[in-house]
Amino acid sequence: MRLSFGLALAAALFIATSAPVVVHAQSDENRKAARSAYALGQKLFAEDRFEESKAAFEEAFAAVPNPVVLKSIAECEARLKQVGAAIDSFERFLKEQPESKDRADIEAKLEELRKTPAVLVLHSDPPGAAIRLNGQPGAGATPIEITVPPGEHNVELSADGYDAATKTVVAGPGERAEVRLTLTALPPTAEPVAEPDITLSADDFGGSDDEGSSVALWVTGSVAVVGLAAGTVLGIMTLSKQSDFEDKPTEKAADDGEQLALFADVGFGVGAIAAVTFGVLLLTDGDAESDDLGLRVAPVVSATEAGAVASMRF
Repeated sequence: MRLSFGLALAAALFIATSAPVVVHAQSDENRKAARSAYALGQKLFAEDRFEESKAAFEEAFAAVPNPVVLKSIAECEARLKQVGAAIDSFERFLKEQPESKDRADIEAKLEELRKTPAVLVLHSDPPGAAIRLNGQPGAGATPIEITVPPGEHNVELSADGYDAATKTVVAGPGERAEVRLTLTALPPTAEPVAEPDITLSADDFGGSDDEGSSVALWVTGSVAVVGLAAGTVLGIMTLSKQSDFEDKPTEKAADDGEQLALFADVGFGVGAIAAVTFGVLLLTDGDAESDDLGLRVAPVVSATEAGAVASMRF
């Protein structure tokens, strides 16, 4: 019993005395690795190999988290234009080493880093949109890159036939902030159709009253024939389009059918009015006592209806 107690006590003493030796050996090994990595980082930094230098300094800091190494990491990040990361590393160093003799220099570097311009990368669908930045017109059109002070910015993109789109973006010092906006097309608006005015008289053809009557008869008869023929042809084409639409309904087929139907109505209207006018002229030819014969034909076309208005002075 006494022997067992003695062995247990000896084992406990061995562990207690050996543990510090193991910890001490591991600490020495870490310090050695940290010194080696830090020396390599300094060498690479002097050779302007900042990416590799930063990796070596980070390895040294992982082995032994010495705050001084943070300053070296921040210097590499500043050279690599990693502005946000450099600011974070310098601020962390000052937090852990508030009494550093380099504090004034580091604070000056921080002030400059915080002023580093940002870049807005603007895209739109469709491209070619006009730009308003913070309420002011911008130069150029999308896609484009614009250098701006760091901070919050309001971006508005607009294009003819589309609703404007806006977005607020925050860009930190040295950051590239990408903005992609899709513009929504506005619904089409119907435009008024001009109503041409056609006036014919015997004087327009340079003839006498009899000659004017003959010319008017010839013109109105020709207009009647052409108008009715055109209306008939267009009507047949409209029926064909309607058949195509029934076989394969598409928005284009519907639009084409509506346009042909409109033109057919115009042709029939003009032809019918010209035919009536031709009949009136034919019946009154030889009885006219007026020195002037006037014919006015005015086609009327709108988005929903078509026709013509004619007037005649005897």
